[in-house]
Amino acid sequence: MPNEGNQEGLAAAGWRSQQDVPGAPILLTGPASSSLDCAWYWLQAGEFPPGASVLSLSQWAGRGQFGRNWISPIGNLYAAWRVPDRLAEAEGPALALRMGYAVVRVLTELGLPVRLKWPNDVVLDGTKVAGLLCEQRDDVIMAGLGINVVSSPLQDDLREDHVMPAGSLRQWAIDLPPLDLWLWVRSVAEACLHRPPPIAALEGSMACLGQWVEVRAGGAPAFLGRVLGVTGQGALRVGTPAGERHLVSASIFYRGASGDAPQPLTPSSRF
Repeated sequence: MPNEGNQEGLAAAGWRSQQDVPGAPILLTGPASSSLDCAWYWLQAGEFPPGASVLSLSQWAGRGQFGRNWISPIGNLYAAWRVPDRLAEAEGPALALRMGYAVVRVLTELGLPVRLKWPNDVVLDGTKVAGLLCEQRDDVIMAGLGINVVSSPLQDDLREDHVMPAGSLRQWAIDLPPLDLWLWVRSVAEACLHRPPPIAALEGSMACLGQWVEVRAGGAPAFLGRVLGVTGQGALRVGTPAGERHLVSASIFYRGASGDAPQPLTPSSRF
C-alpha cells in the first residue's frame, strides 16, 4: 500500500494529456507487475505493434539493472516502449545510453541540472531520479523507463549497497503529468535513435567524466579507474594504471575528483 507521501499521485489529472496523442498506441494500466511485463504480454497476444508503449499506474515487481527491484508507488512514470524496428539498430549499452540522453535532454529543457550516469541512470543533485532498462527477445527490443515524478523511495527502502539516494522532480517544483512527460521523452528518444547524438554530446551530459570511480563488474574484483568517456557502441572508457578498459556492463561508484589520488576501496563515497 502506498505510504501517505505517495497519495498525491492519485489525482486522475496525471493520466490526462494536455495535447493530442499522436503516433503509435499508448496503453494505460492500473497497478501491474511491471510495464515491461505488460508490454511482453501484449506482444505475445499480437496487440503491441512497433512503436507502441504502455504506462502503468504503479508496479509491484518493477525491475532495474541486474534484476534489482524498482520501487514503484502511484504517481510516477513507469513506461515500456517497443522500439520501432527502424530505430532498433543500436544494441546493448548504446541503446540505453541514447535513451538516457533523451531523458537528460527533456529534463534539462525543464531547467533541471541533470546528468547521465552511465549507462542508464539520470541523476539530479546527487540523487537518482530516473532509470532505464532495455530488454531484447529475438528481434524485439523493449525499453523500460521509470521517472520519479512526485515521490521517491525512502533511504531505508533502498537496497543496502545502493549507489546513491533517490530523488524526485517534485522536489524541484516540476509537476508534469506522466503521460505528457512520456510523450515528450518518446519524441526526443525517437530523434536520438534516428540520428545518434555525437559522442561529444553524450560525454558532455555524463556524470563523473574525468573522475575517479570504483568499478564493480559481475563477480570480477573491483578496480579503480578514471572515466574517460564512451565509445561509439556505448561502452564506458575507463583509464587504469594497466591501460584503458571498455565496459559494457558494470556498477560505478564515485571515488574522487579529477587529479585526486585513488581512494582505498571502502563502502563509503558512493555515487
